[in-house]
Amino acid sequence: MNLENVEDLYPLSPVQQGMLFHSLAAPHSGVYIGQCTCKLQGTLEPELLKRAWQTVIDRHTVLRTMFVWELDEPLQLVRQQVELPWHEEDWRDCPNPTADWEDFLARDRAKGFALDAAPLTSITLVRLADDTYRLVWTCHHAIVDGWSTPAIWNEIYAIYTAFRDNRPHDLPEPKPYRDYIAWLQEQDDSLARQFWTKALDGFAEPTPLPGARRIQDGAGVRWRSRYLPADLFASLQTFCRSHRLTLSTLVNGAWALLLSRYSSAEDVVFGTVVSGRSATISDVESRVGLFVNTLPMRVAIAESDSLVPWLKSLQDRALNIRNHETTSLSDIQTWCEIPAGENLFQSLVVFENRPAAPHTHALGFEVSDIDARDQSNYPFVLLAIPGEILELKAIFDSHLFPDEAAERILEQVETVLKGFVKSPQAELANISLLTASERQLLLHDWNQTQASLPEAKCIHHLIEAQADRVPDAVAIAYERQLLTYSELDRRANQ
Repeated sequence: MNLENVEDLYPLSPVQQGMLFHSLAAPHSGVYIGQCTCKLQGTLEPELLKRAWQTVIDRHTVLRTMFVWELDEPLQLVRQQVELPWHEEDWRDCPNPTADWEDFLARDRAKGFALDAAPLTSITLVRLADDTYRLVWTCHHAIVDGWSTPAIWNEIYAIYTAFRDNRPHDLPEPKPYRDYIAWLQEQDDSLARQFWTKALDGFAEPTPLPGARRIQDGAGVRWRSRYLPADLFASLQTFCRSHRLTLSTLVNGAWALLLSRYSSAEDVVFGTVVSGRSATISDVESRVGLFVNTLPMRVAIAESDSLVPWLKSLQDRALNIRNHETTSLSDIQTWCEIPAGENLFQSLVVFENRPAAPHTHALGFEVSDIDARDQSNYPFVLLAIPGEILELKAIFDSHLFPDEAAERILEQVETVLKGFVKSPQAELANISLLTASERQLLLHDWNQTQASLPEAKCIHHLIEAQADRVPDAVAIAYERQLLTYSELDRRANQ
């Protein structure tokens, strides 16, 4: 370990430890590599943008962080100075920029980062036309979470405009990530242990994934999105206001019901992501770093339960979880009855309730087509991203789910949400997973059994005809005895 150019050295958070473990176990899988992409159109000065990004790196210790794990426990080391990896490419003559862009993103994810070298982030700026660029910000999830993204972009835009106007920026000095680690170490986990032991008592087998099956020709992690119609999103918001529920509760409820129907279980567990930004931490909402945590959500589903009271109990459970949101998932695993070495849950639900995106009207260029791609170690992740409409996104292992299966799951989540709005007084048994096309297929298309029959014949004539066509086919099975059509016809003729 090079001890030159070192500003600080301190332990990892429990979530960072988990991400480090999975990243080292699969270094070229893209696990926990996040990519934020956008289109920039207008009068852009790439050199100023590069300087703005470097300034943000200089401001935040967590963006100059790397990891060392040769010691008794893994530590994070902050470099005093690092140079941001910045790449520029000119694609103005590229014949197929869309396909090349997807290929570039896949190669960029697979390349990943050397976790023992800072910084664990990079920028690539691709020029598509004289006034049009695509930017990808690639970063390891172990140093920043989704909540940090708008804060970083706000700083980028503020510093960029200050450089362009030849003036100093007026941003306040940021708080170091070390403060959060110190706060974590002060927490007492005795109450958390009692809570999680009781919450998971009797749960001993992970809930199966909906429709998962092994596929030989899978291509790794894939993404699929489904955008809810605007009128359905408006109805969901009205439903939430009427019954004092959150939209995240509805999404969690829809996923719990889906898991229950697929697994035929009345007791399911899936993962939920909490912000981890406790109000007891000063200026927590503006801090940059990894604060989120992944925790188990256990849900009981009785078909006779009424929908709204069931959703309210689910919301209360989520609120109780947040009282213990800093608990290490690895500790929870040791406190429950799931066998050692087996994941407590296989699916994850993420509701991206982030701060609003920053305004960009003063930059001189427009920022659009913003997209974020992340990859965890779970086989299926359901993301709900509210905005002008609600986006449902699936991140899934294509070795377990073909694209059409993931798309069908998203459609079924939408169908369940429609059922919530349509029948708020219904019992859970009456909330259907069947989409309109599936209902048509099951109740109508597959019931078209009309067929023309031959003119009336006696049964023994029909058996004789069948014996002529397929003499060796089994006609009768009784206990351990089998009779073919030829044998049946022969015995009937005695």
